[in-house]
Amino acid sequence: MDFYVITYFLEYLEAGNRVLFKLRDPKQIDPVALMAFEHNLNFLFSRDEDRVNLVLYKFGAGPGPAEFDQGGL
Repeated sequence: MDFYVITYFLEYLEAGNRVLFKLRDPKQIDPVALMAFEHNLNFLFSRDEDRVNLVLYKFGAGPGPAEFDQGGL
């Protein structure tokens, strides 16, 4: 998977937006996780049949840890 992070993409996430990646294979999680780590981003992932859905967001724009415990996104 090739994905290049540009300034606009980071600004989009900082504005409180989220991006959904629909991955074909769980092996694609690693490059996205590395990208998130390198740019101080967060993500959640879930399985959808044979795919992996991964939501990328900037912390502060999304729910905090206490909200996760309550099941909110």
